[in-house]
Amino acid sequence: MKDLQKISIKRHVAAVDAPFDFVSYQLFGPALHTAPVVLVLHALSGNSSVCGPQGWWNGLIGDDQTIDTKKFTVLAINVPGNGYDGQLLDNPYAFRLKNVASWVLAALDELGLKALYAVIGGSLGGCLAWQLVALRPDLCKHLVPVAAHWKASPWVVAQGMVQDRILSNSKEPLLDARVHAMTFYRNPNAFAVKFGSDDSLKAAASVYDWLHFHGNSLKDRFTLKAYKFMNWLLTTHDCTNNDRSIEMVMRAFKGELHLIGIQDDLLYSETDIEQTASLARALGVQVHHHRLISTQGHDAFLIEQEQLGSFIASVFAGTTLKNDSYELSKSPR
Repeated sequence: MKDLQKISIKRHVAAVDAPFDFVSYQLFGPALHTAPVVLVLHALSGNSSVCGPQGWWNGLIGDDQTIDTKKFTVLAINVPGNGYDGQLLDNPYAFRLKNVASWVLAALDELGLKALYAVIGGSLGGCLAWQLVALRPDLCKHLVPVAAHWKASPWVVAQGMVQDRILSNSKEPLLDARVHAMTFYRNPNAFAVKFGSDDSLKAAASVYDWLHFHGNSLKDRFTLKAYKFMNWLLTTHDCTNNDRSIEMVMRAFKGELHLIGIQDDLLYSETDIEQTASLARALGVQVHHHRLISTQGHDAFLIEQEQLGSFIASVFAGTTLKNDSYELSKSPR
C-alpha cells in the first residue's frame, strides 16, 4: 500500500464514538492545500488505493485521466474498520454509516480542509458521500454519488440480512457471502453474456468456477470482522432522520449534484436514482443525471470506467487554481 498515512481524530470525536486509534488515507497528486481537493470514497470491498499499481479506479483517476492528478489532489480515506490499515471493530453492529460520515468529517477538519472541490464515491462510497453533505451541506462544489441512493431500500436491507446470515453461520463465511453477493453485483443478463452456451454442463461449470474465484479472492484479502462491518453499513444508510427529510437535505446542499445510475442495477435501482434527480430539479437543485449503459449490472461502476469518465469530464476539465474555499481549502487548526 503506497504511502498510507494516519491521522488521529480524538480531539474532534469522543473515544466512545470512535473506538479506534486513527483514520488512514492516501494522497495522490499535488500536496494538500496546493490544488483543488477531490475526496474519493471506496465501495464495500474497496480501500484507499484508488489509483496506481493496485488502483481500482485507474481508468478514472491518475495523471491525464478524467480526475487528473496533475491538477487535483486526490484524497482517499479508508472507512475505519475495513481492515486495510489493520484496524478492526470488535462489534460490527455498534455503528451506522452516519457515524462513519462524522469520522470522515473529523479527519477533514484535522487536515485543515473546510471545503472540497468534489466528493465522489461508488456504491457504499456514494452512500457515504450523501451522508457527508447531509451533515455538512457546504462541504463540496460537486457531489458525485455513483451507483448509490440517498437511503438503503428494503431490497438492499434484505440482501444485507442474507449476507449477514451467511457470514454468521457458514463454515466458509467470506467465500460463501461473496459468492452470493456476486449474484446481485451483476445481473441475469451479465451471466447470460458471460456464460451463455449451448452446452449447459459447460456453462454451469464455468459459473461455479467464476463464483468460487471471486469468493476465494475476497477470502484472501478480507477479514470476517471487516466484511461484517462493511456489509452492516450498507443496510444502515439513510441520510434523513425524523426531523430532516430528503427535501431538506437537498435544499441545504450548496453545490451541484451529479447522479449516476446503472442500467439494470439490481442493488440500487436506476428508477430510484431517476426519481431523486426529478425531485432535485423540482426543488431547484442544480442536478445532472446520467445512466451507465452496460450488461454488467451494479459492478459497471468499476468496469465501465471510460463511460463513467465521459459523464463527469466537464466537472474536472479546465480547472485552474483559485484562492477560494473550494479551490484551495485550508482552515486554521
